[in-house]
Amino acid sequence: MQRISAGMMPLYKWVMPALSLLIVAYASWGLYDPNGSQPIWWGMALVVVAYLAQVVMSWTLVDEVVDYGDRLKVRRGGIEETIDIADIESVSVNYAMRSHRATLHLRKTGRFGKRIVFLPRANSPFGTFGANKIIEDLKQRILLASANSSHQ
Repeated sequence: MQRISAGMMPLYKWVMPALSLLIVAYASWGLYDPNGSQPIWWGMALVVVAYLAQVVMSWTLVDEVVDYGDRLKVRRGGIEETIDIADIESVSVNYAMRSHRATLHLRKTGRFGKRIVFLPRANSPFGTFGANKIIEDLKQRILLASANSSHQ
């Protein structure tokens, strides 16, 4: 048993949106002009949009993914699901964002849908540079499970 997801989900789901809300609110307050050239509602609208964007980007992430060898246990809030490695079609990683996001593409729809998105644990305490070792290992096991199920 090994946790393969990052352990800082409360930070991403609660602290980061609140922090971005405060930063944008502070910045928009600095843009406010009491003479009326910049209405206050413009800044408040910017605050709301920034907060909602942060929440939408983080809310689809599951809280925890634990690897049990032949299956993964996935949890978000009080909902848990166990997924066999053979039921995972593929894994993709989005390297465009600083916090790399891994997506499990499932063969059939489960409790979290047909895709499960999570932040994989980094290769080292200094972050992940290049391919994530945990994800690469998972990809190999998925290919092996797929090959084994097609030969039966």
